[in-house]
Amino acid sequence: MQEIDEIRRHTPTRLQQRFSLILQDLKSQLNYIDDTISTSQSASDIAHIRTDSFSKIDSYRHWAIDCPIDDYADEPQEQCAECGAELDDLCQLYREKALCSQCFLNSEIVAVCNACHEAIEGRVVKALGKTWHPHHLVCSKCEMNLSGGPFYEENGKPLCFHHFRNINKEACHKCRNLLPESVVEFSNKLYCPDHFDCEFCDSPLKSG
Repeated sequence: MQEIDEIRRHTPTRLQQRFSLILQDLKSQLNYIDDTISTSQSASDIAHIRTDSFSKIDSYRHWAIDCPIDDYADEPQEQCAECGAELDDLCQLYREKALCSQCFLNSEIVAVCNACHEAIEGRVVKALGKTWHPHHLVCSKCEMNLSGGPFYEENGKPLCFHHFRNINKEACHKCRNLLPESVVEFSNKLYCPDHFDCEFCDSPLKSG
């Protein structure tokens, strides 16, 4: 029951989606007819209006007017693309594949964002054993986006470099400041690259 409620909460039912598409079609067609009759423009001008007036609707890739109301590119789909069962009222369209409610929840082809718990239609980022929208993989402290570079983990939560160092209190053995991302480890001690030098004469040493 909880799984069904989760589907209802995040995504409209198939019937609702279809009804919404048809209403948008009708509205676009009426607007087009209205514009065409009330103006005395040339054929090229009307064609320009036609192109500008109609917008892409949903993931069905359906354009109003350009095809009959009920002629959807991916319709009709009567069976689940995963298990082959007849589609139920809570079926979902994911990446142009119709899935029954159970397959939508359990199928490995469906990537669900760990942050917002919504299905990911586009690029998927995998981190910490989970999947994320690129814009939802952020530092748990400052919300800086982490999808484009390195990040750290503390108790299962992603952290930026700055907050990871602050939490772990890792400091350079010589200057006692928080360590930069690149460090030198020697004799179980950590150093800033610029502070890894001889203890007697302060001559810089090379790591490795």
